Amino acid sequence: MKKNGFGMFPPQAGKTYNITVIGGGVSGAVSTLELSRAGHRVTLVEGKTLGSGSSQRSAACIRQQFSNPSTVRGMRFCVEYFKLWKEIFGEDKQSPITQSGYLFLKGWEQNMGSVANLVEMQKQSGLDDVELLMPEQINERFPYLDTTGVKFATWCPSDGFLSPVTIYQDSAEAARNLGADIIQNDAVVSAEHDSVGISCVVLESGRKIKSDVVVNTAGAWGAEVSQRLGGATLQISPLKRYLYFAVLKSEGRLISQDYFDALPMVITPYGSYIRRESPGTPGLMLGKLHHTDPIVPSYEFQDVIEAGMGIHGLNDYGFSVHREIGQFFMDVQEASLRSVSSGMYADTPDLNPIISFDTQVKNLIHAVGFSGHGLMHSPFTARIVTQMVEAMSNIEQVVLPESFGKADVRPYYLERDYSSKEDLVI
Repeated sequence: MKKNGFGMFPPQAGKTYNITVIGGGVSGAVSTLELSRAGHRVTLVEGKTLGSGSSQRSAACIRQQFSNPSTVRGMRFCVEYFKLWKEIFGEDKQSPITQSGYLFLKGWEQNMGSVANLVEMQKQSGLDDVELLMPEQINERFPYLDTTGVKFATWCPSDGFLSPVTIYQDSAEAARNLGADIIQNDAVVSAEHDSVGISCVVLESGRKIKSDVVVNTAGAWGAEVSQRLGGATLQISPLKRYLYFAVLKSEGRLISQDYFDALPMVITPYGSYIRRESPGTPGLMLGKLHHTDPIVPSYEFQDVIEAGMGIHGLNDYGFSVHREIGQFFMDVQEASLRSVSSGMYADTPDLNPIISFDTQVKNLIHAVGFSGHGLMHSPFTARIVTQMVEAMSNIEQVVLPESFGKADVRPYYLERDYSSKEDLVI
């Protein structure tokens, strides 16, 4: 890892703790790295293998267009963190970010004034390149889209998508080099307590990990892990989410190769979305914000495609998503669906994460409930957790490097009224 002028690394901790991080997805891996950089002795525990939960199954997008000013600032920090990846981790590493942009198409039922106010708030929070676009501007910049029924759009070219594998693998490797211990295929089953809180966590193998602080980054399993540790009941609902994949035909395409190579994440007024699958391929990823019943999370059920959610029956959900997107992206009408995948979100009632000390176990920190945003949020999460450990209490503001300033983290407290709902959830 290399130093840089961004002030990316956290300051050295005033006191060194034994910290156990539970959950080996991106949030856990990046938090392990940042806590190790601060000088703590960190053990990361994963019940299966790194990234084997939602991180490997994510839509892997990153955006800064949020309705909470603190999240806008935090996501600007995250974008810069990922942009500097090769500078921080080494030139031989792959950059994890593709900045192809996010385009939210808005229908006639949307109030332009309220969205314009939202865009202004985002600009005031430092997101200088976000714009409100009228249909003629959309047509000029994205001529392959049909803007029938589109009233306006919001556009941010510095948004994009990520490579989850790059992030958790490079973070884990860097954390190991700093002395972190990474345990895989050995789940946490319980904890032993003393007058301070958790004294050690107990693994399935019987191994005990001495812990001054425990950080729960278990994603969809976050509420279950809290219960195993004697913590509070978390308001988290694990839900299934589905992604669909198609390939554009190489002939008769309305979209040129140049436009396709720069294809942004496009969200229709109905909540369906599409982006390039990965650089250098003709693949497309399609999905839609949809509401499913809460489930009991399991590794095996992650990849089960439930009846009606596939691409084999004429009434399957995948074809509904395909048709909706085809109304706005004409080439998709000629692209056939080839596969479907699934994974899990962990939603809170207000769709904001819980990043907070537990209310019952005073040395337990939760960093869960990201409602599908955990991957993109991970550097911001790690920065908050690291400063919480330094304070050994909840903090009102997290200090970010240089021009990003401070961000209010009280909307992420475990004890909140959950009324300030995050409006932008895709």
